[in-house]
Amino acid sequence: MKKELGFEPETEKCSLNGALVPYILGITPIHPDSATYISAVFTAEIPLQVTIAYDNEYRNKVVDWVKAHFDGVTTRLGQPIIKLKNMVVEFRRVVKEQR
Repeated sequence: MKKELGFEPETEKCSLNGALVPYILGITPIHPDSATYISAVFTAEIPLQVTIAYDNEYRNKVVDWVKAHFDGVTTRLGQPIIKLKNMVVEFRRVVKEQR
């Protein structure tokens, strides 16, 4: 989404934090270290359940883009998801306090 729409996910809310491959691919900006590294994140459950959160202002635009480019977008417990062969990606909303 950063490349296509310019929207950054809410880093602390991504379920892939601590995994090496998403960090190397640029999906998560958090460098896994000895305290945060998760070794078996991709084998824990198939299909892999991934959560990515966006600011309330951007989440619906992200979901609209995903719907326009991929089949299989639906909802689960009111949250938009996309079902892929080995992965389910849930797009959550983060509502930030106004200052």
